[in-house]
Amino acid sequence: MTPAHDAGRLAVALASPADFVVADLEDTVPLRYKARAREVVAELLTKPAATSLRMLRVNSGEAALAEDIAIARTLALDALVVPKATPELLGSTDWPLPVMALVESATGLRHAYEIACHPAVVALMLGAADLGAELGLIPRRDGGELSHARSTLVVDSAAAGLRPPFDGVFRDTSDEPGLLEAAHLVRSMGMGGKICLDPVQVALINQAFTPTAAELDWARQIADAAANADAAGEAQVHESIVDQPLLVRAQTLLAQASL
Repeated sequence: MTPAHDAGRLAVALASPADFVVADLEDTVPLRYKARAREVVAELLTKPAATSLRMLRVNSGEAALAEDIAIARTLALDALVVPKATPELLGSTDWPLPVMALVESATGLRHAYEIACHPAVVALMLGAADLGAELGLIPRRDGGELSHARSTLVVDSAAAGLRPPFDGVFRDTSDEPGLLEAAHLVRSMGMGGKICLDPVQVALINQAFTPTAAELDWARQIADAAANADAAGEAQVHESIVDQPLLVRAQTLLAQASL
């Protein structure tokens, strides 16, 4: 997630190994630089990318949103990131691209399933800062104050048939151990990725969300055991019965490793 008015930072982000880059027209852009931000994206996002997916975070105000969408139609983008998502906001606009919906309000959290079911929405994202401010949450290094919000997005995404949601940013770009710990935690909770605040965070986040050698070894054993089950259809690995949930977990890890 990179401020769109800073052409230098956006160019660096676009050259990074991130899975996707979000050029931000909203919160990270001061009001006096909104016009400049639209000029920068018009310069840098006109040709299809060879590697990372490219997205644009639009503004949520009616007039600004209309202007951002008009610009988005002229750019080479893969999706729009829609802030302060609610069912009403999503239903009031003709979206020209797939939508990554930022859930960052109490209303959005209460209606996360309806948001996830909107036909334009392909994934949910957690907007931790705005949500935390509204709810009066006290930030913790381990992010424990966001456990309910994270679990809600995981459950509602799965129920709506979406991919796992993306966690919000880790703000201290100098705290690499803290970032790695936070990324491992949210992965264990079912989140499918984490938004970077700075390209320097990409490698650690990729590391945290990549299955380890031990995990892949376990997954292969489970898959092999299931494929070679005995005549009664029963398979075991290390004295554990290989049932359907175990096999699904193994197949998910193997699929992640092949991406």
